[in-house]
Amino acid sequence: REAKEQQHSFSWLSLLSLVRCRSNAPGEETTKSQICQLCRRQTLFLERQQAAKKYVLSWNRFLEALLDFSLGIGAGLLLFLAWRFSNPETSLWSYYTNVRLGSIDILTQCVHYLETFPAGFKLNVLLTEKMGHWIRIIFRYHRQWLESTLWNVGVVRGYLLPLSFAISGFFGWSTLMAVTIDLWRLENLHLWLLTVSIRYVYRTELFLLGALFRLFLGKKRNVLRQRTDSMQYDAMQLLVGTIGFCICIFLWTTVMIYYTFFVTTNLIFHLPIVIVWMSYVAIKALPFGSLAWRVLRPSWFAKDLHLQSLSDKGSPIRVAKLCSTSESPQKLLGNALRPHLTPLSKWLMNVFLSILYPRSGDDVPASLPIDQLMTAFQAHD
Repeated sequence: REAKEQQHSFSWLSLLSLVRCRSNAPGEETTKSQICQLCRRQTLFLERQQAAKKYVLSWNRFLEALLDFSLGIGAGLLLFLAWRFSNPETSLWSYYTNVRLGSIDILTQCVHYLETFPAGFKLNVLLTEKMGHWIRIIFRYHRQWLESTLWNVGVVRGYLLPLSFAISGFFGWSTLMAVTIDLWRLENLHLWLLTVSIRYVYRTELFLLGALFRLFLGKKRNVLRQRTDSMQYDAMQLLVGTIGFCICIFLWTTVMIYYTFFVTTNLIFHLPIVIVWMSYVAIKALPFGSLAWRVLRPSWFAKDLHLQSLSDKGSPIRVAKLCSTSESPQKLLGNALRPHLTPLSKWLMNVFLSILYPRSGDDVPASLPIDQLMTAFQAHD
């Protein structure tokens, strides 16, 4: 027993034991009481599996920061060259401005087309003329504001481009992508306002149609008990309900056409924002360190064990080796991207469903829910 105690004390005082116990000590957030394999005493250290995960996670963050910094420097250099040596009339920004001006002209022509009974729909003439008139006014004022600010060559070369390559060089590619998303959403502010406004009118229209339909069935909605009760109506109430139902029916087609058009248009203009968001996710979420160590150390990513035979077929002695089956790189990519792609796919599905039936209190088709998409990064951190 004394020999064992001396052996344990020697192993505790040995350099190997000291380095192993101290070097594997985790931070405060991963502190766990364990028994050291060498000194057999209570100590604080990470298990081998946890240490490997922590090591790979540190490489993921390092490569993520390195890629973000490298792309930011490259993009900032390109923006600086474009600001310093490009001709304003033939630059890429001038081409982009012409494309956006053409998109506003196309939207104005589509609004004109909606006033001419599209696809055989019988629209209310007075309502569609008034709506088209005010929509064109919103387009015109928004275009004048953009031409004097974001689409002005002097503003772009004097403020926007220098600020962009400074942000990209100092804060990285991800910050530049965040600023790009904000600027794009600011350019589409008129579509957001029209989508939210017409959606509110369309939802009110459906609510009135449902209430009047219950009137003809002899029922009413009990808001307090959250149920539908029977109700006796007199002739005057049914007459007023019939007049209101006819008015809502004749106006419903016009509101539905405008609502479908603007929700679809807003979704199309959000596709570049989705592409920018995917590039942001590709930098922040892809496990570059895990993929690299998957190639260098496949045993770190073992998901199953199996026995591999080493003996010959005719040999009477059976020799086998315990081997591990590593997790595939596709599985690593899927596990990393799934938390970020799931809320995006849900938003797209809700947009298509809201075209058919918009739910109250839900503004999913108006804009990309950045706060919901960022929850995956917050949970990861």
